[in-house]
Amino acid sequence: MSGPLGRILAQVIVAGGATLGRAMVAAYGRALQNAQKAGIDREVARNVRRAEKITLEEARSILNVTEGPMYEAASSSSSASSSSSGGGGGGDQSQQEQPAQNLPCDPDELSRRYLHLFYANEENGSFYIQSKVYRAKERLLMDFPEDVRRAIELTIEQEEEMRKAAKKREEEEEAARAAAEEEKRREAEEAKMKAEAKGAEEEEKPR
Repeated sequence: MSGPLGRILAQVIVAGGATLGRAMVAAYGRALQNAQKAGIDREVARNVRRAEKITLEEARSILNVTEGPMYEAASSSSSASSSSSGGGGGGDQSQQEQPAQNLPCDPDELSRRYLHLFYANEENGSFYIQSKVYRAKERLLMDFPEDVRRAIELTIEQEEEMRKAAKKREEEEEAARAAAEEEKRREAEEAKMKAEAKGAEEEEKPR
């Protein structure tokens, strides 16, 4: 592992004796802080916490979602059609068809809850809770069929891009407002200085 996380963990390894446990805890906290401040990829931060395995029920509890509806893969009907048209392919049909299953949660609910909790805790500065929310989302996605999982990931990605664009616009607007206020302040200061200079000239004129 390279970068600030690698350097911190390397320092922990050389620490020995009774202080090793305390050093690891301290380094762990610093690693997560550095990951957030330095903008390290979320996957790296997630790997730091890889020992924290959570169950499906724990993931649902973190995101406050419930078990989803029944789902049957769309490929089942097409597989059945191709098998019947081929003739004598009854055995292949039974192998290709996949039984309906309950989704781990509602896909739309997962997207909404994840985005709300993740960005709410970003504003509050709680990287620990953000990481728990992120891991819960990843755990739930593991149990989705591939096509549904990709659709959820695309929805989340698009929403994140929209949020980033909106945040960038807000920052640009704030910078423009700050620049305009600074310009007004400067103009007011110049006007005040000119008025004071003019007043001083008037006082120096002979009467």
